[in-house]
Amino acid sequence: MLALSPLLNCDSGEDPRLRAGLMLVEEYVARDSRGEFRTVNQWYNENTRFDQLVPGWDEAAVIVDAVPSSPATRGDTVLVPVRYSRVGFIGGDGQGGALVRFQDTVVVAEFKLLDLGSDGLRIVEPVQPPHFSIEYVLQSPISDDQRIRLKQALERRAP
Repeated sequence: MLALSPLLNCDSGEDPRLRAGLMLVEEYVARDSRGEFRTVNQWYNENTRFDQLVPGWDEAAVIVDAVPSSPATRGDTVLVPVRYSRVGFIGGDGQGGALVRFQDTVVVAEFKLLDLGSDGLRIVEPVQPPHFSIEYVLQSPISDDQRIRLKQALERRAP
């Protein structure tokens, strides 16, 4: 499950870019976990601006959750750390199905957003493979054993 909790107080007098940056990253993380970025996506194209060609990925990370932390500003950029609780990776199995490689780990990715003035904020880093929630992956053509292991990972991480 993805945590989309309000980290900023609207009335606190903080830089409005902090709230806008946090909201943009929360939306990115939610869409990413639903598998929306596995193919060309209009929202992705409109809200990111990478200085390199984003590669096509052969695998996606499988996550239990993704939790954005408090944003900060540095000049014309907003930085938003996101903690991903990853259980492994999913890719094709060569036979028309999917294969999950299990590898529990926690990764923190720092999202860097550039302030383009009247055009708003755009995500410029990190360039990373897609992240699929366990719930999304459970809909994939995976083996019964993998399905059981994913459900167990989800139960272990439940609050």
